Amino acid sequence: MYLKRLEIKGFKSFAHKVDIQFEKGITGVVGPNGCGKSNITEAMRWVLGEQSAKNLRGHKMEDVIFTGTDERRAMGIAEVSIVFDNATRKLPLDFEEICLTRRVYRSGESEYLINNSPCRRKEIKELLMDTGIGKEGYSMISQGRIDEIINQKGEERRLLIDEAAGIVKYRSRKDEAEKKIQQTNEHLLRINDILSELDQHIKPLELQAFQAEKYLQMKELADYLEISTLVDKIDKQNSETQEIQQKIHQVELKSFSCKEMENDNQKKLEEKEHALESYRQKINELQRELEKTKKTIEENRIQRNIYYQQINYRRSHLLKLDKKIIEQNLEIINTKNRLEQLNGLIKDLNKNIVDVDEKLEVFYNEMRLKKESLAVYKKKVESGKSTIVEIHDKLNSIHHKHQRISALQETNNLRLQVVEDDIKNIREEKAAQRNLEKRNIEKKSIIETNISQLITLADDQKKRLNELENKNENEVIDVRKIVENMQRLNNKKSLLIKMSKNYDGLNVGVKNFLTAFHKESIIFEGFRGIVADLLTVSSGYELAIEVAMGQALQFLITDYDYQAKEIIDYLKKTRKGRVTILPINSVQGRKLKQEEKSNLKKFDKSFCALDLVSFSGQYETIFNHLLGRVIVTDALDIGIQISRKFNQQVKITTIDGELILPGGSMTGGSYSKQHDGLLIRKKEIKEIENQIFTLQGKEKNLRARIGENEAKIKVVKDKIIEIERKIANEEKNLIEVNINANNFVDRINDLENNHTRLANEQCELKGNLVSLDVREKTFLLEIAMLNQKTEKIQKEVDDNIIILDRHETMLESIQIKHTDLRIETAELKERKQSFEKEKQDIENIINHSTVSSEALRIERKNSLASLYELSNKLHLQEEEINRCSKEEFQQGEKIMQFSALEDQTRLEYQSVMNELNTIRNRQDAMKNEVNTLRMKSSRLEWQIEQYVEKLSLFSIDSLETAREKLNHPPCDKVAEYDLEKLKKEMKILGEVNIGAIEEYRRMKDRHQFLTFQKEDMEDAKDSLEKIICELDYKMTKQFEEQFREIQNSFQQVFEKLFNGGNAELHLQEPENVLYSGIDIVAQPPGKRFQHLSLLSGGEKAMTAISLLFSILLVKPSPFCVLDEIEAALDDANVDKFADFLVDLSTDIQFVVVTHKKLTMERASSLYGVTMEEKGVSKLLRLKLADLNNSIVS
Repeated sequence: MYLKRLEIKGFKSFAHKVDIQFEKGITGVVGPNGCGKSNITEAMRWVLGEQSAKNLRGHKMEDVIFTGTDERRAMGIAEVSIVFDNATRKLPLDFEEICLTRRVYRSGESEYLINNSPCRRKEIKELLMDTGIGKEGYSMISQGRIDEIINQKGEERRLLIDEAAGIVKYRSRKDEAEKKIQQTNEHLLRINDILSELDQHIKPLELQAFQAEKYLQMKELADYLEISTLVDKIDKQNSETQEIQQKIHQVELKSFSCKEMENDNQKKLEEKEHALESYRQKINELQRELEKTKKTIEENRIQRNIYYQQINYRRSHLLKLDKKIIEQNLEIINTKNRLEQLNGLIKDLNKNIVDVDEKLEVFYNEMRLKKESLAVYKKKVESGKSTIVEIHDKLNSIHHKHQRISALQETNNLRLQVVEDDIKNIREEKAAQRNLEKRNIEKKSIIETNISQLITLADDQKKRLNELENKNENEVIDVRKIVENMQRLNNKKSLLIKMSKNYDGLNVGVKNFLTAFHKESIIFEGFRGIVADLLTVSSGYELAIEVAMGQALQFLITDYDYQAKEIIDYLKKTRKGRVTILPINSVQGRKLKQEEKSNLKKFDKSFCALDLVSFSGQYETIFNHLLGRVIVTDALDIGIQISRKFNQQVKITTIDGELILPGGSMTGGSYSKQHDGLLIRKKEIKEIENQIFTLQGKEKNLRARIGENEAKIKVVKDKIIEIERKIANEEKNLIEVNINANNFVDRINDLENNHTRLANEQCELKGNLVSLDVREKTFLLEIAMLNQKTEKIQKEVDDNIIILDRHETMLESIQIKHTDLRIETAELKERKQSFEKEKQDIENIINHSTVSSEALRIERKNSLASLYELSNKLHLQEEEINRCSKEEFQQGEKIMQFSALEDQTRLEYQSVMNELNTIRNRQDAMKNEVNTLRMKSSRLEWQIEQYVEKLSLFSIDSLETAREKLNHPPCDKVAEYDLEKLKKEMKILGEVNIGAIEEYRRMKDRHQFLTFQKEDMEDAKDSLEKIICELDYKMTKQFEEQFREIQNSFQQVFEKLFNGGNAELHLQEPENVLYSGIDIVAQPPGKRFQHLSLLSGGEKAMTAISLLFSILLVKPSPFCVLDEIEAALDDANVDKFADFLVDLSTDIQFVVVTHKKLTMERASSLYGVTMEEKGVSKLLRLKLADLNNSIVS
């Protein structure tokens, strides 16, 4: 088995997918600090199950996901896969190749996979157990792991040896077995407690169950007799009800006769109404026609006026047109005169333009000759300037060379100054290095003292940590007990709430109705609830109010009586039982009078029941009806006194449940909790909620203290970590001090060599400065000669420029005259153009005026024709107005005729209406008689309902069911006698717990079940203890054998790496092999035996490496990852370390992260980690064997 490859994607700095192939031998991973080398080893640890984000240099597990850079976005997932070759089947899976994968998402979700199949972390941990592979195994060793081996306590160091001895799997199984035994003991303790409690209750419960069964038998017979009596009463009431229904039928027949007479008169009334409506419609129709005629007359008169206005307008328009025609003719004559004048002006302008063009030709020839002369002189000036530019270029070139010489002189002077300063600094630094060497020796002594003090301080903090953890564990146990109590109360509360939701304790009719309303979603308009749900009772008075109200607590409440009837119809139709309903609009309540209230105040602890309950104001009449004349008192004696005071006219109840009814009868005795009613149940739910609230407060306080303890524990742990970090820093400083001591000598030698080199450079710089001075003088002489030549050529150029300026002045004068003539030509042409444009405009005006004059004549002709047409229309309009006036007079006469007919019909209608009212009054009298009979019938039906409601208490929902249950006709006298006798016998029997029967059966079954469970647990416990003994024996034997082999191997490896000396592993408690801590003692060559912590930094690291190598020799791991574990070693020890690594690599595959060249040289292949892009790691591979072959060839 060996490591084949590692695939990384999105883990820390690896933004790209990276596939690292591993070969047998040594694979090196190199690169500068901060490039991501250690991210490779952390990826391996992470995929093998590392759970601590801190160990991965993060705060939370999502920190391992690539966080992005300035150029890249952050990724949402990190994934690492590690692939093993399993051809040897070292891992117990039937696969040639095993791939372990771990993913984590930015949302916090994570998953593990084995060969792409999802699994749990525990499965991966168990798969790698005792192989040396894993986050805690010896196959993953970092520099921090080396420090842990050095600084760990013996008990913690033992974990490494256990992994090497191969007993981790056994120890894990033992821990699981011990945990199961502990759980079993807890369960047994609990079962024993429960059985003990059950034994105390089961015998008394058996007696109660026997009495309850006897009571139920008597109760069944009593119920039977009471049902017989009720059925007899119902039959009598039904007979009386039928007689009333017959009387109602006779009255309804008379009412029917009156109804026929009413219908006949109603028909006559409708006929008269129809005739009246017909006359009204005819009158309305004639009035609409009259209005229409009037409107037509008015419209015609308006149109006549319009024609008058149009005729007047046409006459006025004709006069205006005649005036415009005369004006148009005068304008045409004036425009033609102006056109003749413009033709003469244009002819004169053409002659002047020809004269000016001849003068322009003469000036143009003179300008051409002057320009040719100017070109000759310009050429001479340009030639001189060109020569001057060439000389300036030469001067610039020489100046540049001179500047370079000056720069070189300055540079050499500056360098000479620097060299002289460096020589001076070297002398000063030599003296400083000797002083530093002395201070380094003093610093070493201080560091060793600090390490000793920090170790003592760490031990004190660990004792404090143990005390806090013990205290926190006790408080966690207290919280667990509180949670169990709350669970018990919540279960009880859930049971009571479930009883409420299932309507336990309610009559059949009420229960069926509420089920239909709440669970079957059948809508009953106006239903408000049952009485028990709509009131709240003061604490302590629940039993008194419940006894006082009795079955009334189950009464339904509606807004109106017709809504109550709908509910009763529904129950009757569905045969779901009977209910009592209190409509708010019809129920009337009575309260205690003021005088009665005053008398009540004379009795101690006595109150009106209304004062002990609260309810919504809209139910005031309901509760006045139910409790208005109910008094609650403290004791029965006081109740008797109150009853006498009020002449037995009020209902009185006590807080213990006794009841005194109006008339003086009393009910009382013991009250069983098995019969707790609706209000008691509400009270118990409230009390449980209060208890839960109290326990929640206690739990919150305890959890707060636990949080404080955990915070203190965290502080102490942080202190311990900080102290251990300081110890590690001090040890690191000690190593640096030892390294610095060697560096001081090397530095002084380097300073002396630099002094010699700088002295030689000083002589060379002085020679260069002399050579540069000679070259500078040559350049200055050449610059002076070129300046003289430039002055001569410049004088010639200036003379030619003067002549050139004179010719340009003459040319400018000629050009001005030429320009003036051109301007004059342009002005003449512009005036000509203006006259021609005006001529064109005048011609257009003449044409337009001619056309306009013709249009005006046509328009005058059309206006004359329109005036004649309007005169004809005006005559026709006058005739139409006369015709409509005659029609208006005829329509008015018809309206008067129909109005007279309407008045006559209205008188006949009133006569029929009076006769109809007389008939209706007789009908109302008969209706009142029917209502009286129906009220009597309703009272009988109400009494029947009361009897049926009593039947519902026996779970009988109809009279037919009661008859079927009796199986024979009821006999009231015999039934009443037997019933009374049974009740006396039941009273002699005393209080009976009906629930004891079911409770006894349930408790007996539970006792038997728990007994069987106890026996099973005891057998399981014995089995687990045997397993633990076997595991202890196997672990002890295997550990002793492997410990001896590791100790021998440790001695051999130590001698080889140290070139001598001795090293041993000691058990701190030899008599306790399985749990003893392990100490490391070493004796480097030339020193005495001493504890590992007393060795120097390099010796500690080398000793720890020796222990790891010895473990690998005894129990080789398929591969081993070493992350800079040789960092603390000098070159000589690194060389030994690398040689030993090569020896081991024949059997073990190594992956080494290193900065040491000697280690790199031993690797068969190298991976280089770089960061070409900031924040993104990149991997480069190099096989050293191929490189060596290419170098040789």
